[in-house]
Order: sequence, then C-alpha cells, then structure tokens
Amino acid sequence: MSSQCTKCGRTVPDRPSCMYCGGQVVKVAVVGPSAGPVQEQVRANLPGALSPEERERRFEASKQKMHTMLDAGRFADAIAAIDEGLALEPNAAHLYVARGLCLGNLGERPAAIMCFDQAIAIDATLADAWFHKADFLETLNQLDDSLSCYDEALKLDPTHAQAACDRGHVLNRLRRTPEALESFKRAITLAPNHSI
Repeated sequence: MSSQCTKCGRTVPDRPSCMYCGGQVVKVAVVGPSAGPVQEQVRANLPGALSPEERERRFEASKQKMHTMLDAGRFADAIAAIDEGLALEPNAAHLYVARGLCLGNLGERPAAIMCFDQAIAIDATLADAWFHKADFLETLNQLDDSLSCYDEALKLDPTHAQAACDRGHVLNRLRRTPEALESFKRAITLAPNHSI
C-alpha cells in the first residue's frame, strides 16, 4: 500500500496533502484491473495516464488560469494554477520563474529564490530566471550573490537593459562606483528612451 497525490500523481508520505503541489493524498492499495473507484480516480488523474492532447489541453488551461489570476492580482490562486501546470510539465522552467514572482509578491522571497534556482536547474540559459534571482537577492542584501546573478543574466542576454541598470545599483551599494557608472551607461545605451 502506498500514498499517492490525486493532483500530481506522485507517491508521497502518508499525510493529508501533497508536499509538492498541495493536492489530496489517498492510499492506493491495488493498481490494476481490480482497483476500486478511488484508485481509478487517482489513476485517471495521473499525468502519465492522459493522452498527449489532453495533457496539452490541461497544460494550456492551467497557463490561461495563471494569467487570469495574475491579471487580477490573485497570486496565491496563480500559484495553484502554476502548480497544476507543473504537475503536467515538471520541466517547464518558465513556470518556476512565474511561481517565484508570485511568491515574491506574497513576501516569500527565500521561497521565490528557490523557484528561480529550480528554473535555472532545468534551463541554465534562462536569463529571466537569473535576473529575478539577482533582484530578490539584492532585496535580501546578498549583494555579492546578486551581482553574480546579474552578470550571468547579462552574459545570457547582453541586451537586458534592466539587468544592466540593476547591476549598477548593486555595484554602487558595494561602493564600486566606477563599475556602477559603466553599468548605468550600458543600460542607457541599451534603452535610451526608457526610464529604467
């Protein structure tokens, strides 16, 4: 007998809710043709049990729900929609970035940084994950780590004006004024008509 989440399908410790997605956990005693109604419900909701078309439909629906919740400023509900998408596509790095931004809006900066780290672990070339991680590290006064992340973001996307500007702020706070001025000049060159 094992415990399985009805939402994401993972085998989890015996507890009321899934530690990964918050879904309901049920005990699964039999898997196979003689499974009962609860086990059939679990099996039917497992991401692997869905057809590719249904999986894609549900994934797109979860992203649409996420955007709707974000537009309404309902960050906790957006996280729930993101988690639905991640249950279907656990390697969707951009969803971890979105989850991190939502957590940040809820004041959960360390948890947000963990989401950016997860996105980076999936796709280390995602400049926005590095940028947002740098931004949140800066708010936590982890300036050296923040600077390293801004540098990585700019290495991946040399046209990221906001990263160049924010890098300048970090350098200024570190009392590295000449480097800060160079970073600000770069930002102005990249986006001369925008306030950054």
